[in-house]
Amino acid sequence: MKNANLSKSRSQLCDGLSQPSPDDPPTLAAAAAEIAGSTRTGAQDPVDSKLVALAELFAAACNSLNLSGATCAALTSTLEILQMDAGLVFLKDEITGELRVQDHIGLCERFVQEFLNCTMTLDLDNFCNVATWDEPIVKEAGDTLYLAPLHPAFNVEKWSCAVIWPLHAGERFIGTMVALNRHGRALPETSRSFLTSLGQSVGQVIGLARRLEKAQSRAAVLQERLMQLEQVTKVQENFINMIAHDLKNPLVAIRGFTKEFMLECSEKLCDNCKFYLSRIDANAAKMEQQIHGLLELSRVKHAQSAYEPIEFAALVKEAIDEMDYQVERAGADFILPANNVVIHAQRNLIRQLLVNLIDNALKYRSPARSPRIEIGFETQDCCWQMYVKDNGAGIKADEQERIFNVFEKFPQSTPGNPGGSGVGLAIVKQIIENHGGRVWVVSHVGSGSTFYFTLPKPVANVLGGLRTDKAQAEVMPKAGFCGSRAVQAGRNAIG
Repeated sequence: MKNANLSKSRSQLCDGLSQPSPDDPPTLAAAAAEIAGSTRTGAQDPVDSKLVALAELFAAACNSLNLSGATCAALTSTLEILQMDAGLVFLKDEITGELRVQDHIGLCERFVQEFLNCTMTLDLDNFCNVATWDEPIVKEAGDTLYLAPLHPAFNVEKWSCAVIWPLHAGERFIGTMVALNRHGRALPETSRSFLTSLGQSVGQVIGLARRLEKAQSRAAVLQERLMQLEQVTKVQENFINMIAHDLKNPLVAIRGFTKEFMLECSEKLCDNCKFYLSRIDANAAKMEQQIHGLLELSRVKHAQSAYEPIEFAALVKEAIDEMDYQVERAGADFILPANNVVIHAQRNLIRQLLVNLIDNALKYRSPARSPRIEIGFETQDCCWQMYVKDNGAGIKADEQERIFNVFEKFPQSTPGNPGGSGVGLAIVKQIIENHGGRVWVVSHVGSGSTFYFTLPKPVANVLGGLRTDKAQAEVMPKAGFCGSRAVQAGRNAIG
């Protein structure tokens, strides 16, 4: 049984040689541990020693988070596996295509540079064009003169054995590894059978580290650009807030003086003057509304109110009560959900979201019918999907993405209603983004619109005092919400 398990461990380890990945080290380490355990019982042979060393190579190199660390770990482990004295790793420059020294062990800098110069000038027999090789090259014993002409240092060092093989990441040549022995030491016979697998494995590990380093470099660039963008955005927000605050008081004064003038001098003003004054007041009111929207959007972006469990039914009631005057004036009916649900969110922000969506439905109602607004929710795997549906004017397909941008408004408004400030839906989007959800609209011109938004379900996870739940939220029946029904709008809309 023990021999069977050992064979299985060998198989697992050898299977991992051709396609190493970040997930390999735990599997390889487990296999290596079982093989190493056989040493204490006297069952280990030289091949098992190579397997253990190869597992350690994977564990060390794959755990390195940068190219230099992975290359150093791979070279160190390779020299231990082959029982060699020194080594070099050359990597191909991805821009120029030249081989460049990435790392070396047991060699002086001068020797390394001369060795690199020679690899660029020798013919194929002397391991130039190494990218065309499929198998490792071993030069030893009687081949020592092959190394001598390269540089006097080779004679001084008395290198007697050299192993050179290409490194490939998949099908792509990425570099060369060289291992050297001196003083007549040959390459152990047990090591020769590992050369091909070793070359493939080292190439895969170094290729993976190089890709990771490139990804980290790109991420660092993106992070820097993101920080720059955040700084620019912060400057813009501060500028907008400053302008909004500076304009708010003058607009209040303009409206106040205009109304006072119209009241005191009404009998002395001609119709044209009254018309112009009313236009001044209306436009000042519109600007005041837009400024209020900008300030509100800025407040929402930086809102830090606590998350809390909230009954969705109660929140809907609060929103409709807040819009009581507009709802009664429009004569709107509501269709309410049959059940209640407890969500986990920032109460004031979600109430404001519902108010904005109800207000939007009332402002852009169809002149051909009384407004009807349906509010409900659907259960998804990881979130609650809420919706506010109306039977209003509808939105053109090419405008449905833009309506969540600041100052984007519907092209038409109902008679007697000049439309909104163009900030309400931008606030809705910001609130949902604050909660980690998303918002979108499905609409057809003349048939109304349905605004959907998602809220993550609660998970038992407290971070900085804010809970973000994803577990199943509680669904509970609520008196007054029993059954889907249309309710006449007004102060007692939700019974």
